[in-house]
Amino acid sequence: MVNTGDSFADMLDVVLKIFGFLSIGSIATVIAYFAKIRGYLQSADRSFKKGSRLTKRGKYDKAIKWYDKAIERDYKSVGAIEQSAISHIRAKSFTKQSCTKMIHLLTEQTRTVADTINLIEIYKKRRVDEPENPDHVNKLQECHLFLENHVEQVEKYKGLARWLGWRARCLSDNPATYIQAEQDIASALLIDPCCTLVHYAHGYLLHIKGKYEDAINANTEAIRLDPSFATAHNNRGWDCAALVIKDEAFKKEALKNFDKAIKLDPKHALAYGNRGYCYYRLGEYKDAIRDCKTSIRINRKNPLAYLILGHIYLKLEKYKKAIRNYTKAIKVDPRQTRAYRSRDYAYDAIGRNDLSVADREKRDEIEFIMNQGE
Repeated sequence: MVNTGDSFADMLDVVLKIFGFLSIGSIATVIAYFAKIRGYLQSADRSFKKGSRLTKRGKYDKAIKWYDKAIERDYKSVGAIEQSAISHIRAKSFTKQSCTKMIHLLTEQTRTVADTINLIEIYKKRRVDEPENPDHVNKLQECHLFLENHVEQVEKYKGLARWLGWRARCLSDNPATYIQAEQDIASALLIDPCCTLVHYAHGYLLHIKGKYEDAINANTEAIRLDPSFATAHNNRGWDCAALVIKDEAFKKEALKNFDKAIKLDPKHALAYGNRGYCYYRLGEYKDAIRDCKTSIRINRKNPLAYLILGHIYLKLEKYKKAIRNYTKAIKVDPRQTRAYRSRDYAYDAIGRNDLSVADREKRDEIEFIMNQGE
């Protein structure tokens, strides 16, 4: 057995001998140096730099942890807050919380700009009511001059619209927060009516609410503002695909939009999955399987691609393959009720009534919870 007491005594003796060769001043310098190292290791700056290195390597999930550590150590770390939010987006795991952090920060930093813009609106109304009062014109000029001299702050204020748009996108996934999402979009459009991301988020919310034609208009506006925005093309195709029941001509429009999204971004997993869905609806199963498998190769966490493959194999009466793909869809997204419903049919087809009933009960449970807004 190792005698830890003797080991510590020996180590202490060596340390004392080393310090014996140093002057008092040198010892103080060494202590200060180690204190500086310790401080750096625990600093927000080091955590931020670690997060930045991981971001450059595409390891966004790990980067988020380091950015959040930086924020814990310095809650005013603007770079860390912004990069954490951006990393959430790139990791496809952006959340209401990550966007809210950025919104609160920018709101505080640009409060003066927001107040000045509100004053401009007030003085415009007063000038109409009292056209002969020169004070209103002078006040308007002062406000405009302030904005001209604070261009960076004005741009930062416009950036607030983008984060409100992203938060609206997050809120659109839950029926209980649709109203808040609408409020965020309305606020964002007042700040910057030309923010592409806000129109994209608006289109997404409208689609989720079943207003497909309005969603097409919102995504069309996003594309007008930024023709290279692949996701807006993808989502407009998604809107068109939803209208196929009303008019078969929308199938071609949907495919055209998915083709454009893929041309702009050859690694757009959702566009491949959505185009695969269109091919599936057209009965072109070979093309549908190809696109879905491509989507999965790009992003193994895309439940849509597994779901469509499941539908194709169910249609082809390849029930075991269908079950395998529905199971993968559920693993990626445990709230995927369509996968439970379809796997229920597949289990029933192979005589596994026990598993069929279990899927039906699980689906009903999830739908009940979602309808309650939990």
